[in-house]
Amino acid sequence: MKTNFKIEENYAVQLNGIHLDLHNNFKFKSITENAKQIQIEFIKSNGNWVRENELEYLNFICENISYKYIENGNNDEFPEDENTLSSITFFPSSTREINDGIIDKSKPSEKDDLIFLFENGKIIRINCKKVELTTENLLDYTTLKITKEELNKIEKVELSSEIERILNENKMFKPDLHNKPNKKETNYYKVDLKISEIEQIIEMFGGLEVWKLEI
Repeated sequence: MKTNFKIEENYAVQLNGIHLDLHNNFKFKSITENAKQIQIEFIKSNGNWVRENELEYLNFICENISYKYIENGNNDEFPEDENTLSSITFFPSSTREINDGIIDKSKPSEKDDLIFLFENGKIIRINCKKVELTTENLLDYTTLKITKEELNKIEKVELSSEIERILNENKMFKPDLHNKPNKKETNYYKVDLKISEIEQIIEMFGGLEVWKLEI
């Protein structure tokens, strides 16, 4: 199995150096599947402890499925726990008789399964060739800095101000153990521009691969 994310302490994942707390800040929304893939979606929790600029959704896209096991859990006592993740782990496919174990492992081995465990006992266990974690638009510090400089050159003041706002307000959280916690170049930012603003920038800088964002 290959992934574009790491697991952190079995309750969170790290994507592009960004710490995403699945247990506290997100709740399970749905699992959908077709002939080619399974998608497991989480959405931002509405708890008052969640940062305002937290990502709105996360989507784990599992491709080339070879194994799937789902157990619904028990909602009799605490139905709200159905959508609260308790743990996420990579686990050896050779021990599928164990579905409630966790291993402190950030990246999977080739034959590992990916297991989602929930507070109500629900289990989602997948084996596949690749799991890609996708989310809303994120851009790195260098891309935004260059974009702002180019917008200033052509006197696009309003768009430049919006990029400045993103740099000041929308930095994503880094874990304490990030290898370069104070280096701006490793920062990522949530791009919450209007569709019309993204379209303007893509039109002006369409040759830049990094500005081929979803709109």
